[in-house]
Amino acid sequence: MEGHLKKLGNHFLHVEFNIRRDGSSKFGPENRYGTFPSFSTGWNIHRESFMSGIPMITALKLRGSWGLSGNDRIGNYIYEQTYNTGLDYHIGTSTIIPAVALTSLANPTITWEKVEQYNIGMDLAILKNKVFFTADAFNRKSSDILYTNFPIPNSIGVTNLAAQNAAGMINKGVEISVNYRENFKNFKFEVGGNVTKMADNQVTDLGPGGEETIGGNTIIRIGQPFNAYFGYKVDGIFQTAEEVASAPKQFGSNLTKPGDIRFADVSGPQGVPDGIIDANDRVVIGNPFPRWIYNANANLSYQGVDLSFVLQGIGKIDRIMNSNGQLPMVDDRNNSLAYWIDRWTPENPSTTLPRLGGVNNNVVSDFYIEDMSYLRLRNLEVGYTMPVNLSKKALMKRARFFVSGQNMLTFTKVKNFDPERQRGAGTDQNVPLYKVFTAGINLKF
Repeated sequence: MEGHLKKLGNHFLHVEFNIRRDGSSKFGPENRYGTFPSFSTGWNIHRESFMSGIPMITALKLRGSWGLSGNDRIGNYIYEQTYNTGLDYHIGTSTIIPAVALTSLANPTITWEKVEQYNIGMDLAILKNKVFFTADAFNRKSSDILYTNFPIPNSIGVTNLAAQNAAGMINKGVEISVNYRENFKNFKFEVGGNVTKMADNQVTDLGPGGEETIGGNTIIRIGQPFNAYFGYKVDGIFQTAEEVASAPKQFGSNLTKPGDIRFADVSGPQGVPDGIIDANDRVVIGNPFPRWIYNANANLSYQGVDLSFVLQGIGKIDRIMNSNGQLPMVDDRNNSLAYWIDRWTPENPSTTLPRLGGVNNNVVSDFYIEDMSYLRLRNLEVGYTMPVNLSKKALMKRARFFVSGQNMLTFTKVKNFDPERQRGAGTDQNVPLYKVFTAGINLKF
């Protein structure tokens, strides 16, 4: 169902509302259908009588919206209990009995995941639409998330659980964009930019008990970003045997020596530091999601010459870099990057790099967290279009010559690897983006 209301009284308001009724066979008969309303409104302020005395403003609009949507991206028929076949068992040495077994628990109450989103915004155009400004603030709240990443005790006797409506998450941020265009006789240009500031997405619910899930070097924990990096905090490099002896016991090892990484004693079984470094000392050490997203673009032309470029980047995003030359030869045989030349040695007591090999120096910690922020010149093109009279002499309507490049420049603190690497172990071994250079001619007859 949909409705519109374009003008309210003497004010230039636009109101729209919608109601969806969706059904999905992935849910049981009692939870198959979901109702998802939405509402939006806009006020064209520049059309009001009190704005008539401000000619510089050619458009001004305030916007607001609210909506509820659903998600059914789960496996089929998990609301019904199923059994696996082919799980035969033997009696004696020659008798095989065909059998089925329950290896996954159904969820008869599974229902729609819900996403509620608020948005407020403003559109502003000034100087006869030469400058256009847009700002938006959004808040996206997910509830009843179809969550499957539960720890499964071996005593249950199954290998997996069906999805549960047992998680919540919130994402919010602000987005601003500006565009400016102008003509000065033979010179024309249009430039623009966009910046999005994201607040840290935050897990708000994990169902009854709120039990967190630790998977390798990540954790799903209430109050933290989804799949935040999880490991140890580094407290420097051991310089002397006396430091080793007086420090908290490092993972129960008696082999820790000067040159090894010193880990911080953060907590213990009772929630306070206990003088022992173990799994209780792990903390959130990084956020795999960017806090900033930005881009800029421009198109300029003067007589027959034109230039365009696109810049794009992200800011404040973490990655674990510990799988391709970043480890300090912990098994004394793999390759390492050149910066390990400045590693700790008795003659070079580094305070930033541990010794090669060593004990527990490969443990996931903030030592291996890198900020993968970057700004990349995504595309640059320069062209020249022949004057029409010259093109006609050559029996052409139009002739344009151009050169272009992609991924030509990257500004980043990351060394040795592409900052756009995907998340996950070993992804720093992937081939980085290519730099592509092109030259060409466009002819129109």
